[in-house]
Amino acid sequence: MYIEHIKLLCCPDCKNKLEHINFESSSSAKEINDGILYCKACNEWYPIEHGVADLLTGPLAYQSKLDSFWEKHKDRLKSVNLQQRKQSESNNTGNELELEQQRHSDWFADNEEQTYTEFSEQTTWTCADEIVLEEWKDEISDNTNILEIGCAQGRFTKYFYSQPSKIIGFDLSTKLLQTANATYQQLKREGKVKAEVSFMAANALAIPVQTESFDLALCYGVLHHVPSPEDVCSEISRALKKGGVFLGSENNKTIFRFVFDLMMLLFPLWKEEAGPEALISKSNIKKWLTKNRLSVKSHTYFYLPPHLINMMGHKKALQLLKATDFMASKIPFIKDNGGLIRFKGVKE
Repeated sequence: MYIEHIKLLCCPDCKNKLEHINFESSSSAKEINDGILYCKACNEWYPIEHGVADLLTGPLAYQSKLDSFWEKHKDRLKSVNLQQRKQSESNNTGNELELEQQRHSDWFADNEEQTYTEFSEQTTWTCADEIVLEEWKDEISDNTNILEIGCAQGRFTKYFYSQPSKIIGFDLSTKLLQTANATYQQLKREGKVKAEVSFMAANALAIPVQTESFDLALCYGVLHHVPSPEDVCSEISRALKKGGVFLGSENNKTIFRFVFDLMMLLFPLWKEEAGPEALISKSNIKKWLTKNRLSVKSHTYFYLPPHLINMMGHKKALQLLKATDFMASKIPFIKDNGGLIRFKGVKE
């Protein structure tokens, strides 16, 4: 984690600023590989291991890892009057939904059936990524503060490594985040990145960042996983500066969804753990963003079934998708029924 990025964060429990201790290096270091973030106001602490900060609290906290970290570093923690963190007993519905998503994401990080990286490298998703990036590229300028919600193993983050900016990406899964950071560090050693990127484990319903501190927020395929998309939109709005931009893409509530569902039942391409809003409509997006002081523009795309797209190479599939997107956008009955919806919100 970049030390410079810590000033953009806040304590997940009391929202005050965070201090840090770097366990390994000199005062001239720009990054912390192993250390802690801690809050003087409420006396809570959060580990940084292998470059990834863990700011999860309550039932989402990885208690066994916290216990192990405490045993290893308790003398250092006690030196600043910190105590061992106790396991939360909270067990409300929101927590359980998030825990299910966290468990699924940890499984997705490394399993014999299909990893998240394998999922994201399907032609369907490489084409969807490229289509979105072509539209969003002009929204992302140099030297901006970028917040990425649900960054997973850096699937979407990687597209911005070549641009000089500050990026903080977070997710519920420390396993996915360790993969993201390891990939980023390797590319940095190879001289292939200009962005300064920090990864942290955090909850999208209570993002531990300072109010009005980011120029841009990216939320790519995340809202349909969370217990309350409207509350996540509220947190994103809080994190954005006035005039800041919120860019997102989600599963669309389309009349053709039954075709996709039937094909996935017969020939599954991936395993998904969706939340209560598994499909998101234009009216949903408009409601959630306008309520949180964000003007909004949205449109749907991707009108062909993933099963067909996955049978093709990337180049041909991309050409076909662009052509069908263009044609479908001109047909009144069809244009709002693409499989995906992308949107842009600007904080007023």
